[in-house]
Amino acid sequence: MIMRRLRRLCAFHDNFHVQFISCSATIADPARHMQTFFGLDETAVHVVADDGAPCGEKHHVVWNPPLKDARRGDLGRISTVVETVRLVVYLMGRGVRVICFAKVRRMCEILLKETQTALREAAPDLVDRVMSYRGGYTAQDRRRIEGQLFRGELLCVVATNALELGVDIGSLDAVIHMSFPFTLASYRQQSGRAGRRERDSVSILVAEGENRADQHYAENPSALYDAPLESPHLDLTTATVVEAHLQCAAAEVPLDRESADLFGDGAWDLCREFLSWDKATQLFFPHRKYEGRPSKSVQIRSIDEESYRVVDVTTHQDIEDIEASRAPFTLYEVNAERLYAKVRPTNVDFVTVPRDFTDVDPARTIESRVVRATKGGGTVETEVKTTVFGYFKMNPRTKQLFGATTDLEMPSIVKERFGFWIDGWFVDLIGLGT
Repeated sequence: MIMRRLRRLCAFHDNFHVQFISCSATIADPARHMQTFFGLDETAVHVVADDGAPCGEKHHVVWNPPLKDARRGDLGRISTVVETVRLVVYLMGRGVRVICFAKVRRMCEILLKETQTALREAAPDLVDRVMSYRGGYTAQDRRRIEGQLFRGELLCVVATNALELGVDIGSLDAVIHMSFPFTLASYRQQSGRAGRRERDSVSILVAEGENRADQHYAENPSALYDAPLESPHLDLTTATVVEAHLQCAAAEVPLDRESADLFGDGAWDLCREFLSWDKATQLFFPHRKYEGRPSKSVQIRSIDEESYRVVDVTTHQDIEDIEASRAPFTLYEVNAERLYAKVRPTNVDFVTVPRDFTDVDPARTIESRVVRATKGGGTVETEVKTTVFGYFKMNPRTKQLFGATTDLEMPSIVKERFGFWIDGWFVDLIGLGT
């Protein structure tokens, strides 16, 4: 959407010769992807596929944690957290610069804490040379960590995919993936974070015993670098996203029907519903609530417009922003009116896991039909309401749950979604009834 806004501004100023140069090592069909991304026709895209970048050897290692009991395979494997921490400490102790990827923010913080705990026993002088990096940090904190990593002041950074691409972090020696990332493209992008400038490097996938994808690659490791990449998919029809950028586009240059069509088939209807129409000029302007500056209110990192500030009561400083849709699952408790949560540092041997209930209420049937071998089915518009009512305490190493609470009063998350229903033999077959 931002690229479409840019193309529109260039055309408005009679610049029809602007060129876009995109670089990727992991896009399966770069021509089609670029067409969709920038809204271009196929004749406007030229692919350069020859790779002339200097690089050393890349060693791929699949590290499958050992069984808890060699005689009892049903007991599972040792925790990926334990094995990942062992590897990080081992590499740091030998001066190897490493980046360790976790799939979610919480695991990123757990890994950092466990690594620092292990380093205090094995190599106390290295405790301050490992940090975490993830979404939610303030821009100032992110720039500081990036600078320390680039200058070699850090031996290890524990990160989410926020460091997967787009930031120059200098030369690293090793990448550790704590469990397989969501796609092969992500795995290869993360692997490419080490070994720049003709240096050899290693990429270590620490498999999770209960994760089927991880165990698949443990049994078929060559697929990590031989299998074809997934084709990327872009959804340009999400009304919340499109409407937000229409507001911004209208602030840049008021919208008419032709320019609104640059943002998709349904953009004109969104303009009529959410933007301000000026009869005199026959143009759309941003809604008055934005006071002419909608870009200040539009998030480009997440779909949520609102976020909760996390305030450290010991320093009275904001330490993080969390999207409104994630806040009930990660903060206990929140001030829903003023959008903040108060926290204080504490040293405990557990993390919390939310206890929540989701109610799916079919609001109306959009379409119904009879499908062969079923009694019928259809599409419905639903209201999905999720309420967090408590939490468990969990040992991050063993994932054992203990210490439940049920007395939280948290705002519910309500979303409108589309779903489908099936009534027939298939539903009976899987034991759900009709």
